[in-house]
Amino acid sequence: MKTFIKTYAAFSKKRIFINICIVFLFTFLQFYLSMRKLSNSISSGCLECGFFEDIFVISIFSCFFFIMLFYFFSVIKQKIMRITLQYIFLILIWFFFNYTVFVDRESSWSTYLFHEEIYFTIRYSFISIVILSTVLILILNFINSDRQK
Repeated sequence: MKTFIKTYAAFSKKRIFINICIVFLFTFLQFYLSMRKLSNSISSGCLECGFFEDIFVISIFSCFFFIMLFYFFSVIKQKIMRITLQYIFLILIWFFFNYTVFVDRESSWSTYLFHEEIYFTIRYSFISIVILSTVLILILNFINSDRQK
């Protein structure tokens, strides 16, 4: 825990703000690119809520969660292990939120089975998740590398 606190303290407020903005931008872009086919669908959870409102709120919540998670992983000294964990968690969380958007805007209005929901979520979001998560992880690790401190 002491190592985490020292590592977190080493990051400046400016760097944290830049990281938050980058993660928010990539998260919003990922949700938009992967689930834009559902932008005209009505949300089953909130009939008045628009598509952009939903992905904006999800992006804000996941952004702060990702930043805390990435700073927690920054304690890991092995760079390959740290990047692998960041990549896996980012992909899983983005996929989960894409799944919730799909269920909220598409499958709740129909008779999809669970494996069909998973299939369509992967089909809609695979390319955007893989590309944007790779670029995001590379950018964040470059910004937060020892050379930049």
